[in-house]
Amino acid sequence: MSQEAPSSSSDRRILVVDDEARLAMSLAALLRGVGYNVEAATSGPDGLAKIRETPFDLVITDLRMDTIDGFDIMHHVASHCPNTALIVITGHASTESAIEALHQRVADYITKPFEFDFLRGSIEKVFARQEADRLRRDLVSMLSHDIKVPLSSVLGFARLIVQPDGSVSPRAGECAEYVVTNCQRILAMLDNYLTNTRLEEGKLDTLLLPVDPRDTIEELVTVMGPEFRRKGLSLKVELDSPPEGFQADEPLLCRAVANLMSNAAKYTPQGGAVVVRLKASTGAPGVEIEVTNSGCTLEESALAGIFERYTRRSSARGIEGSGLGLHIVRSIAEAHGGRAYARLLPGDWIAFGIRLPLNPEV
Repeated sequence: MSQEAPSSSSDRRILVVDDEARLAMSLAALLRGVGYNVEAATSGPDGLAKIRETPFDLVITDLRMDTIDGFDIMHHVASHCPNTALIVITGHASTESAIEALHQRVADYITKPFEFDFLRGSIEKVFARQEADRLRRDLVSMLSHDIKVPLSSVLGFARLIVQPDGSVSPRAGECAEYVVTNCQRILAMLDNYLTNTRLEEGKLDTLLLPVDPRDTIEELVTVMGPEFRRKGLSLKVELDSPPEGFQADEPLLCRAVANLMSNAAKYTPQGGAVVVRLKASTGAPGVEIEVTNSGCTLEESALAGIFERYTRRSSARGIEGSGLGLHIVRSIAEAHGGRAYARLLPGDWIAFGIRLPLNPEV
């Protein structure tokens, strides 16, 4: 999947290029005021240098400038920055320049003078299109790789269960475990993708009902057992009684815990150990669900941003996954009025967990 998924205006990087320094600075200040991350360039060469140094989601450029003008900016972005959108602003509109802007797939062509709200609306439309394109690419990537690989494995092992003569293979049990594991992997990817889509639409609503998290964890241990056995991992479960009156959205809680356990299964070395704990929260009443695993090679600095969307561990080479799992864990915890955390433990162990309050204020 793609590595970019900004969900708020502060994640968007905009460059304003105009040799009218006052206008460039004014526009940059106004856009910062509504939450965008903006830089300003007061000449064509300065703007081109900034574009070459760092990626931008959007470049807003004046058309007529000395030395290097908006046309040069357009051509460079079109040739070298395929993921950067362009908006042209000009006080010298002409049919020729408008046609050239269309050829360079400029997102909008705005004549001066203009109202700031008009420009802001244009910017929001540009980013909405970028987000739709990113979601489409993510879906294509998920279908072409993240799902295709385990689905091919399911088909291969299913064929091994029954031999050509119709008899059942002596390896049927082993093959069936691989089929179950890969089917679970596919379902988890689909569930994570759909949950992430709900998050981006701002629709991760919770239906809070009385739930016993022990039942959720025990069911997941049964369902995900083949995945741990396949890697020779020991799985220990320590379940305390939750406080009376605890409520949660059970499907979302199940997804969060499944992602924590799947994360541990992926990154624990062959023959390692995983522990799943349920205990009462310290401080405010609630529950804490924590999954720890051995064999961690991360440094403390690597924990920063680990719950961000599409963030994956530096040791993730060759490990399947979308990079959505921990982000969804955090989002589900926050939807319950709680929080997610990660911490390093002595002896090369690492813990990921969620703390959920007894009485969420969401």
